[in-house]
Amino acid sequence: MVTLRSPPVFAVVAGVLVEVAEGCDKSLATCATRFGNAANFRGEPHLPGIDLLTRWPGN
Repeated sequence: MVTLRSPPVFAVVAGVLVEVAEGCDKSLATCATRFGNAANFRGEPHLPGIDLLTRWPGN
């Protein structure tokens, strides 16, 4: 059974092939809990945000 978040933009009838892909928000938490694949996560989850890198000294 598949549950879609929103209805397809075209009519799906018997015999029509569709491709369904599971979404990813590219976060370590999603990779670990939803897909069980944290060991292969290739992002940088522990780097500070861009706002931290652009601060002036003393701010």
